Amino acid sequence: MKAKAQTWLEQLRTGAIKSNIVRVLKYIQDAGIGGTSIYEMRDALGMSHQSLTATISILADTGLLFEAGMFQKGSSWYTIYVFVANEDARREIANKRRREKFQQWLTRGVEEYADLMSPQFKFELTIEHSGGNNELGI
Repeated sequence: MKAKAQTWLEQLRTGAIKSNIVRVLKYIQDAGIGGTSIYEMRDALGMSHQSLTATISILADTGLLFEAGMFQKGSSWYTIYVFVANEDARREIANKRRREKFQQWLTRGVEEYADLMSPQFKFELTIEHSGGNNELGI
């Protein structure tokens, strides 16, 4: 098992994941409409960048966070996260994120496993990936 998966399972077993989600969500809520970023949260919450990005991903998947912009600190860029209170907005954000993840998954699959696909299957995936506009114009 990969170290990342082992770490995740250990955090799940000990309750650290749930605790991190609650801590991060509360911090973002308290930041108000100006939002906050991983840059600020690392020090304030005493969490590693990796733990924060994993927690943010979980919260973003549920639509609880809105990406309100970015700022640069040194040579790094940071996303600003804002809490989303409206249930309809949460659903919309979660659905958009799910579609984006599907497109990323589809792209990786077509690129990484093209040699294992039948020409027909690859063609169908290419049509799906391009929204119906493949390289043949179909």
